[in-house]
Amino acid sequence: MKKILTLLVTASLAVTAAGCFPFGSIIGRGPVETRTFDLSGFSRVEVSSTFDAEISRGSAFSVTVTTNENIFDYLDLEVNGDTLLVRLKSGSYTVANLDAGITMPDLKALEVSGASEASVSGFNFNHDLDLKVSGASSITVENVKSGNVNIEASGASRVKGSLECGDARLNVSGASNADLSGLGRNLDVTASGASHITLRDFSGAEVKVNFSGASSGTVNASGRLDVQLSGASSLRYFGNPAIGDVNVTGGSSFSKG
Repeated sequence: MKKILTLLVTASLAVTAAGCFPFGSIIGRGPVETRTFDLSGFSRVEVSSTFDAEISRGSAFSVTVTTNENIFDYLDLEVNGDTLLVRLKSGSYTVANLDAGITMPDLKALEVSGASEASVSGFNFNHDLDLKVSGASSITVENVKSGNVNIEASGASRVKGSLECGDARLNVSGASNADLSGLGRNLDVTASGASHITLRDFSGAEVKVNFSGASSGTVNASGRLDVQLSGASSLRYFGNPAIGDVNVTGGSSFSKG
């Protein structure tokens, strides 16, 4: 029995020394370094695996990662078609520093998942932009101008920041949040599953709202406002819109802010 116990302890120490916890969990060890990767030709980005990514506009492509020395062996960075994938190889990790810096000329879509964070800044274009965030992740947009925007947030995730765009479609679910300022043309806003939307400082002309499942929020409309609320949801509106179709049921509330 003593021999078996000694072997188990020895094996455990060996695994820990190699930069892993027992049972295969990998822990970041060694100095924190920043390395540059030769990746280009992408206009879409997918971020996962608890990365914290900063995405900014520049005339040339640049991709850097800052993390512990031993974690570089587990990075899974590649360009698939026109999409840059930023993630770790499949496994269990404990890493305090896992940052990505991405510079690119144009951005058409960003998807963030797996408890990751991404910030987007400095883009100005006329084409559409897709933003999707899930799995307790977040996206922050600053100083971005675009054509139409489609935003999806789910699984206790968040989208926030400032944005100027054409038409905007927001679909927020699963206790997620959207908090935006700026300007849009026509807005289509859906919230469900105890989600919250703050658009008091995001001005739109024609605005359609559909809240359900104890969701809540604010909107700012200058043209027509159509409202559908159910399941103890609530909406406050700002501006002086013409009130269109209104359907408020299930203990929900609708009022002017």
